[in-house]
Amino acid sequence: MDAISSRRQSKPKKQNPVRPHPRVSAAKGQWSMRRLWRWRRLGSIVLAMLLMIFTVNSFIDTYRWEKPLIEDMKKQGFEVVSLTKGSAPILPWTLFYPYVTHVTLVHPDSIKRFKGFLAADVISFNKDERDNVESWPRIVLFDCASNLVANLADQRGRYEDRIFRPDGAQIKQQWFEMNEQMNSYFCNNIFITR
Repeated sequence: MDAISSRRQSKPKKQNPVRPHPRVSAAKGQWSMRRLWRWRRLGSIVLAMLLMIFTVNSFIDTYRWEKPLIEDMKKQGFEVVSLTKGSAPILPWTLFYPYVTHVTLVHPDSIKRFKGFLAADVISFNKDERDNVESWPRIVLFDCASNLVANLADQRGRYEDRIFRPDGAQIKQQWFEMNEQMNSYFCNNIFITR
């Protein structure tokens, strides 16, 4: 037994010459963990800033979409007749601060008399809660005495037979109440020379 135990003792222990001292290894690991936490912190700050920029841009765009459109249409000779404000459930802040959802413009040179009413080329722009803007150009009749409007024609065709009976009387289901802005523009401020 002594021979076996002496053999075990005589065998030298293998040491790994590449492996550094344990304190150096731990310090290097801490350094890489610090770097990782710094990158995570920087990444979360950048992500928060991008989210804030997106939110602010969405907020600003919601309230300014019509301004460049109106400026462009004014260059073509149109005038603003009506701005309608509304809100959208998908944009919760609009419940407290409504935004413009509908813009109506008219070309003043197109206003003329038609069967005792005023007729004009009108274009409307509608914006929904998903930021889709649709345009709807048409010829509209304005009945100032009854405070009503009706669409005479649009891209799909002419609707004279739908808004008037053969005897010339109005079909009331096809006429809609004029808003206050349209009434003041067409019924109070317009002088037709033709």
